[in-house]
Amino acid sequence: MRITIDLYVKAADAGEISALRQVAFRLAKAGRLEEALVWYERAADAGDTDALREAAERLVKAGRLDEALVWWQRAADAGHTVALREAASRLAKADRLEEALVWYERAADAGDTDALFQAAVELAKAGRLDEALAWWQRSADAGDTIPQRRAAAELAYVGRWDEALA
Repeated sequence: MRITIDLYVKAADAGEISALRQVAFRLAKAGRLEEALVWYERAADAGDTDALREAAERLVKAGRLDEALVWWQRAADAGHTVALREAASRLAKADRLEEALVWYERAADAGDTDALFQAAVELAKAGRLDEALAWWQRSADAGDTIPQRRAAAELAYVGRWDEALA
């Protein structure tokens, strides 16, 4: 492992931008997250904005969700709006649905219509069907056809047949 990291470090020092993230990836995989974050930062500074999202995922795996949110925000600021949805999804999985909804809304505002659908799914899982229906409607209004079927299925599941068949 050490030889591989050394080779990537040499490539990075020679100006190979993709090597910066490879060093970070290998350090993180070796359990050296703090060192990896320095390399993810270098990669991002060199223009590899995917490094921001990768660093966020590594932080989540280490149980550091709040720190990961900062990296996802930076990725979104750099043009990766899907990072907003990724952050929302992780917040929802951590039972922080209210915060997740804020991030889903921001993702939708940035043009990520999949965020509307995912927010609805999370609300439905939380038993908040009426709120989920509103998000599914927004997703359908944005041109997605799947929300209509999902909303009908959820309504039927809870016995609201008249609405499901409408």
